[in-house]
Amino acid sequence: MSLDSILRDQTVALGQVITGAEAMIQDWLRIASTKPIVMRGLKYGLVVGSILIAINHGNAIADGSVDSTRLIQMLLTMLVPYCVSTASSVGAIMDRRDTMTEG
Repeated sequence: MSLDSILRDQTVALGQVITGAEAMIQDWLRIASTKPIVMRGLKYGLVVGSILIAINHGNAIADGSVDSTRLIQMLLTMLVPYCVSTASSVGAIMDRRDTMTEG
């Protein structure tokens, strides 16, 4: 995708004008919210997040000393692999689509 096409304004069906960057963000969010991407992210978040929680918070869990702050940290630990999986999946899809349209 060229810089021109990114920066060029695009007209939406409603007659609203959005910038190329806004269109890319909307496209990214549309892909990220599809069921296969969400499910993949949830699976990675659950598996990798659980491993990270065991490594980073295992002692506190075993001691029974999990407070609200640590619980928030544990939830964020699950969120990180979800975000990484989603970002890499969307990036791969967009790259493949761009390669197919250029070639």
